[in-house]
Amino acid sequence: LVDICKYPILGGCHYFPKTLEKTHERWKDLGIKLQSSRLAWDLFDYSNSTEVPEFKSDLMILSGLWNYKGKNAKKYIFPLLSPNNNYDVKIWGNSDWGVPQYMGCLEQSYTKYAMKSSKICLNVSEPHASKYQCEYPERPIKLAGNKCFCISDYCALKDNMFENDEMIFCDSPEEYKDKIDYFLANPDERLPYIEKAYKKDISGHSYFHVCSELLNGMNIPHKIMDGYEKVKKELCL
Repeated sequence: LVDICKYPILGGCHYFPKTLEKTHERWKDLGIKLQSSRLAWDLFDYSNSTEVPEFKSDLMILSGLWNYKGKNAKKYIFPLLSPNNNYDVKIWGNSDWGVPQYMGCLEQSYTKYAMKSSKICLNVSEPHASKYQCEYPERPIKLAGNKCFCISDYCALKDNMFENDEMIFCDSPEEYKDKIDYFLANPDERLPYIEKAYKKDISGHSYFHVCSELLNGMNIPHKIMDGYEKVKKELCL
């Protein structure tokens, strides 16, 4: 393919570019250009939302659950569900969590409203994402673009996309709960994080940006970013 294709052959995955240099380094020996198809923000599905009374909660997470992912969910999420904590928690997803807080599978058109209606949106990564810092979830990026406040376990989004003053990342379940309690008690302190994370998304982390990067990698002329500016105006972003 490298020999016969008139365009550069791109290889990689959804890791951050600097991570690809470690995980896919030997692909370059074959003449393959490393290119990230990184996860980003879908501004059509996750913007311009408002709070809806039926979805209001202290904490929410929209996620499937399976045995592997459950390893981190059991450490970070399940302890929060104890009646002793007295949190109003709503869990949405396409697999049953087996807890009273599980609300079922939420239709796509409602997801941004459920997120916006929660005081704190939770994120938990898969075990290898938190251990090796290569893979990362799309969820916090959606939340940032939707102007929601997110608390996450530690993953590659920290230092690669969001800084300490843009999103909260926690190294342990204990810190996770402490941050939750703090921001529930001090809700106004969420606002600077929400605004800064949103600005980070809109300035460089939409799927318009990713498509632009992919076409640039193949040396294909395009006007994707012109379209992005037009859509931002149409959606009042």
